[in-house]
Amino acid sequence: MTGTGKIAAAPFFWSLRRERMYRRCLRELFLDSYGGRGGHELWGDPDRRLIHRLKQRRTIPAFCRDLLAESLRQGFLAASGEEEFPESFVRRFDRLLQQLWKRRRQEILLGDPEIDHRIPFFAEPEAARSYEWLFREVDAELQRLTGTGLWRDLLAETGAVPPLDRLIIPSPFTVQLAELTVYTGTHLAWRCGDRVVFLSLVRGADADRDEVYRVIEQYFAWNRLKIPPERVDSILVDPGAPARYDYCGAVTSPGTVMDRILTSATEVALRLDRDGKADPAAFPMAAECPPECRFHPFCH
Repeated sequence: MTGTGKIAAAPFFWSLRRERMYRRCLRELFLDSYGGRGGHELWGDPDRRLIHRLKQRRTIPAFCRDLLAESLRQGFLAASGEEEFPESFVRRFDRLLQQLWKRRRQEILLGDPEIDHRIPFFAEPEAARSYEWLFREVDAELQRLTGTGLWRDLLAETGAVPPLDRLIIPSPFTVQLAELTVYTGTHLAWRCGDRVVFLSLVRGADADRDEVYRVIEQYFAWNRLKIPPERVDSILVDPGAPARYDYCGAVTSPGTVMDRILTSATEVALRLDRDGKADPAAFPMAAECPPECRFHPFCH
C-alpha cells in the first residue's frame, strides 16, 4: 500500500512533532499522517491496520507521562465548585491515576490495542518481554515520577487553584492560525488574578519546544480570553526532574515563530495534490532511517 497509489485526504494540521518528522524523514511523516488511513477499521487492509497501530506505540517513560497528564487533567477539571484543600487534590489524583492504570492493564491483557487503535501499547518487544515484566517496569516508573517533592509541590499548587479559576481548554490543545489548525501539548490552564497560566508536562529541556508552546499559548490567550501576551505565564514541568520547575522566558520574536509554523506547514501542503491526497513518491525515505523509527517494516 506504500507503493504508487495515492492516499485519501486527511485533516491537515501543524504540530511541532509533525514538523520534526518532516525535517527528519518524509516517509515517516507520510506513514504517520496518511499511510494508516482507514486502518482503524477492524477488517481493513492489514498493512494500513499495522501502520495505524504503530502510530500508538509508546516507550514506558512516554506511556507513564501520558497517564500522569490524563489523571492530572481529570482531577483538575473535576472540582465541584467549592473550595478544596490541596491535600484532597493529591488524594484525588492518586485515585484517578491508579484507576486509569488499572484500566490500561486490563485493556493490554485482553488485547484491546489490537482492536481499538486509540489504546497505546509498549514499544518494548512484546515477544521477548512478559506482561509481568512490563507492568512492573511501569509501576516503578510511575513511582519514580510521582515520588519526588517536585511532583507533590505541583499537585499542591494546582490543587490550590480555586475551581472557578480553572479553565477548560481543548484537549489536545488547539488554536487556529487563519485556516491552519495548530496543536501543542499544553494540558492545563487557570486564571491567577489578571494573568493566565498554562501548564504542560514534558520530558527534558527543549528551548525550541518551549518557545513554540509559549507563543501558541499567548495567541490562544489573546484570541479566546482577551488577555495580552505580557500577562501569560507558561510552565513546562518534567515530572522526572529533581529541581523546581521554571516559567518559560520571554520570546524574542513571536512573529518569527508564527512565520516558521506557516512556512513549514506550506512546505508539507505543497507535497499534496489539489484534493489533499498524498502520493508516497512525494515522501521519500531519508538516507538514514533512525533506529527508533516505528515504521521499519514500511521504510521502502
